[in-house]
Order: sequence, then structure tokens, then C-alpha cells
Amino acid sequence: MIKIAMIRHGKTYGNTLGRYIGVTDEPLCEEGKKELEQRTMDTVELLFVSPLKRCLETADILYPYAKQVKIPEFAECNFGEFENKNYQELKEGNYTAINVTSTYVYFKDFTTKTPYYTSVAAPGNVQIFNP
Repeated sequence: MIKIAMIRHGKTYGNTLGRYIGVTDEPLCEEGKKELEQRTMDTVELLFVSPLKRCLETADILYPYAKQVKIPEFAECNFGEFENKNYQELKEGNYTAINVTSTYVYFKDFTTKTPYYTSVAAPGNVQIFNP
């Protein structure tokens, strides 16, 4: 039987600051590496991995002997103007999250009245706020 598991990458410096990190290609932070090194995973033969540094490092730590196949389409979404910003910066930047689902957040820029949709890697991290 074939088993398929989907895992999220370990913690990055941007994650520790609460930033929305999508296409920003940052490595794992030391804390993230240590957390992963404490985990025990089942042995696997093959991994399909995002080409981003944090994902490759996570795979190397959790599955050091598995063959890795990089899949460019597994790279995270681009958060656009929200990329690399945290809650406070978005709050100060005149944006508001007006609808949150388990997969997407709908943002609206109240200056230009332009709507934005963005996927959410970790839905529990989204906060709703009003400027």
C-alpha cells in the first residue's frame, strides 16, 4: 500500500515574527531546526518537495536518506503586497481581512477599494482586524 503524507516546513525567522512568508526563500531558523531534529518520522523512499530552502532543509532533517524530487508547483503562494509583513504592519498599512475561510483570506485595500485573495498556509494564524 502507498502512504502519502503532507507536512509543513519547519519554523523560519519570518515565522517567529508572525510574517506572511510565501515566495520569500528563507531558510529554517535554529529553533525550527532543533524542533525538527526532535521528531521521529517513518522511513520513506521518496519525497516530493517544494524547491524553497525551508522545505528542502525540513526534508533533509526529517528524511535524511530519502530521494527528493523537487516540484516547483509545490512552492508557496505569493502574498503580493502582504509578503513578508506581519499583522501589525498590515494593520498600519490600511488593509483589513474581511472574510476568512480555511483556505483563503479576502483582503481589501480601503485606499483603492481593491480586493485581494490569498491562500493561507496555516489558517489558524490568520487574524481579523479593522484599521
